[in-house]
Amino acid sequence: MLCRIRGDRKGVLARGEQKSIQTDRVILVPGPSDEVDTVRWMYHAFADEGKMESEIATQLNERGCATDLGRAWPRQQRRQTSNRSFQPAIWEISTEVPYGWNEL
Repeated sequence: MLCRIRGDRKGVLARGEQKSIQTDRVILVPGPSDEVDTVRWMYHAFADEGKMESEIATQLNERGCATDLGRAWPRQQRRQTSNRSFQPAIWEISTEVPYGWNEL
């Protein structure tokens, strides 16, 4: 989410959008709950159950879960997600002022 220097919210940035004013700040906020649940399931399946990437991709496709681009999950896409620590899929950009920011 994008916020002004004083902490006023400006809104969630869309895919590919960037801040345009140098003093604006970008912070992370949780994304949609269904996407958060899917990413948590992916992490659990990989880390706790030891499922292979191809198995996870197959199950995601069987569930009808598309990637952020609206495509089926290939093995590589799931690997890219796990390599990014799953954060992009469960966080959106926020305008919330981080705790203690006003004290800086």
